[in-house]
Amino acid sequence: MSRVLSLCLVMACACVAMGERGIVPTQEAEAAAATAKKLQQLSTAEELKASKAVEKTKEYEQEALTAEKAAAGQQQKLQNAADKMNDMVSEVEQMASKAENIVQSLNEKSAKLKM
Repeated sequence: MSRVLSLCLVMACACVAMGERGIVPTQEAEAAAATAKKLQQLSTAEELKASKAVEKTKEYEQEALTAEKAAAGQQQKLQNAADKMNDMVSEVEQMASKAENIVQSLNEKSAKLKM
């Protein structure tokens, strides 16, 4: 039980006891006890709201974490695709270089044959 609730209960009991012993008029003691009970109810309601807010915050944090993981997964997929594309570009450049060498070799052989 929270401190506020405990304090409200103590206040309510003290007010009733003072009224019963004649320390304060009974009506005032009952009014003070009713006020203490009302404070207790308000405190309980506020605690419930705070608890629900904490639960919602945890849900939002979990959703954010899930979205972050999904984004990281997508980022990794994009990086993998970019790496594969770079590998393919390198292979094509190597094939182009080989083709140029073959053409150059054929041109040289053709020139020798023409002589």
